[in-house]
Amino acid sequence: MALDREPYKLLENIVGPENISEEPAILDSYSYYLMAELRKGTDGSRFLPYRPGAVVIPGSAEEVRDVIKVCNRFKLKAKAHSTGQGLFGGPSEEDMVILDMVRMDRILEIDEKNRYAVIEPCVTFNQLSAEAFKLGLMCYMSGAGSHTSVLASHCTGMGMGALAWSMGVAEMNVLGVEWVLPTGDILRLGSLGSGCGWFCGDGPGPSLRGVMRGDMGTFGGLGIITKCAVKLHYYPGPVAPIEGAFPEFRFSEVPENIKVFTFTYEEREKQIESFLRLGEADIGLSWYCLAYPTFALCFPEVNKYVRIPYEPGDKPLPDETVNLLALACSSPRQMQYEEKVLEKVLTETGAKIPSFADDPIFKAAVFRSVVRTDFFYHHVRKYSGGFWAQLNDNISSPDAIMEVRDRAKEIEKKYAGRGLSGIGTYDWHALQPYDHGHTQYIDGSTGVYDPSYPETISDYLALFKEVNFGLMQQGIVPPGLGSKVAHERGGHLLCNYHLWQKKIKKAFDTNCVSDAFYYIDPE
Repeated sequence: MALDREPYKLLENIVGPENISEEPAILDSYSYYLMAELRKGTDGSRFLPYRPGAVVIPGSAEEVRDVIKVCNRFKLKAKAHSTGQGLFGGPSEEDMVILDMVRMDRILEIDEKNRYAVIEPCVTFNQLSAEAFKLGLMCYMSGAGSHTSVLASHCTGMGMGALAWSMGVAEMNVLGVEWVLPTGDILRLGSLGSGCGWFCGDGPGPSLRGVMRGDMGTFGGLGIITKCAVKLHYYPGPVAPIEGAFPEFRFSEVPENIKVFTFTYEEREKQIESFLRLGEADIGLSWYCLAYPTFALCFPEVNKYVRIPYEPGDKPLPDETVNLLALACSSPRQMQYEEKVLEKVLTETGAKIPSFADDPIFKAAVFRSVVRTDFFYHHVRKYSGGFWAQLNDNISSPDAIMEVRDRAKEIEKKYAGRGLSGIGTYDWHALQPYDHGHTQYIDGSTGVYDPSYPETISDYLALFKEVNFGLMQQGIVPPGLGSKVAHERGGHLLCNYHLWQKKIKKAFDTNCVSDAFYYIDPE
C-alpha cells in the first residue's frame, strides 16, 4: 500500500524527486535480507513480510530532521538504513519510511593530533581504515566485516570485534555525536553540544551516551545518528602489499613489527588464566578465539592441516579453542619484550602450538583478519549456502561465559541429526576477550542451516527459543540481540531494565515514530 499523496509530496520536496521512490522493485529491495526467512510471516522467503511505503535518500542532517518531522505529523514510522548488514535494518511493519543514508558517506575530518575521525553513516571500516593507516593510525573494527558502517556499529548496534582486546568495544570508542531524535529535534552530545568540538563523548553534566546506545544498541528504535566522532588508535604499520583477486586476496607478508601467534588449550581454566595474565601485562593488539570447526571455515588456508570431518571415518576435530593473538610494536625492543612475556605465560599455562602455526600463508591470513576483519563473511557465508546460525551472544566475565556455553551445548545435543549442520556434534562458538581479559564476548554459533528447507528453519527457531528463554529463566543470559518480545521476557529477570527502556522510549519518541521492533514499545 502506497503512502498518501500529501506526505509523499512533502518528502519529495525535502530530498528532491531523484532521491525518493515508491517503485515496487525498489521497495522490495529494502525488504530482502539474510535471515529474513526466520521472521514470522515470510514462509521461508528472504523477503520480509512488509514492504516500505517509500524510500528516501537524505543528504544532510537537516534533511533527516525534516523527513522525521513529516513522519511525526502524519504518524508514519521511520527507520534508517546504512550498509544493510543485519535483519534489524529492514521494515517491521507495512508502509514504513526507510531513510537510506547512502548519500551521507563522507569522512568529514581526521584529527591526527587528537586521534579521532568524524564520519557520516555510510562510511565503512574499509574507507576509514585506508585513510587512517596513511597517518599511522587505525580505527576499532567490528567483527561484522570491513564493508559495514562504522557509525552503525559504534552508535546503534552490536560492534564486537577482536580489536576490543586492546581498544575496548565499539561503544567505548564513541566521542561527539549528532543525533536526530524521533521528534525531529537535533541533539549534539558531549563536547560537541557545548560548541567545543568532537573530542569528548560525555559532559558537561549528565551524559546521554548510555541512552543513545546502551550495551547492544537500539537498532533504529530511538532516532537516527547523522554524524559521530570515533577514536583512532596508534598503528605501527606498515600495511603489507596485497596479492590475489577479490575475495581471495591476501597480504603477501606480515610486517616485521606485527607478529601473529596461534595456540590452543585443553583446559578452559588455563585459557582463562592466559586472558588475565596477558591482560595484566598489557600486551597484544587483538585476540580472537574460535572453536575448531569455525576456525576451519574462516581460514581455508589451514585446510591441508585441519578439515571439518564431513564423511564417516574422517579424523575428528579437537574439542579446543584456537587462539589468534597479534602483537603490534613500535620498536624491536618492545617486540622482544612482548614475545618473552607471551612465551612465559603460554609455557606456564600449558598452551599447545598447532602444526600450522608457523605456516607463512596462514600467518598472512591472520594478519589480514586483524586489519580488515573480513574472514567471516568471505568464507563462512560462501560455504554455508544459507546463514550462520547464531544462538546467543553475551558479554560477561570469562567464568560466566563458559557457563553459558556449557548449558547451551546441553540443549543443542537434543537437536543433533535434525538437519542443522553440526548441531549437537561440534562446538562452533567464537570468543572475544575484551579489555585485556576482564570481560568476554561469546558468539554462541551452532553451525549452518539451509533456508531452502523449511524444516531446518523450524528446527533452528525452536532451538533458538529453547536456548535463550531457558537461559534467561536461569538468570544468566540477557536478551542481547533480540526484539521487544525478548526484552519483555527477560527484563523482569534482570533488574527490570525493560521498564527503564519503556520510559526512555516514551520520553524521547512521543509519537512512536522510530521502529520499536528491535528495541521496545513504550506501553
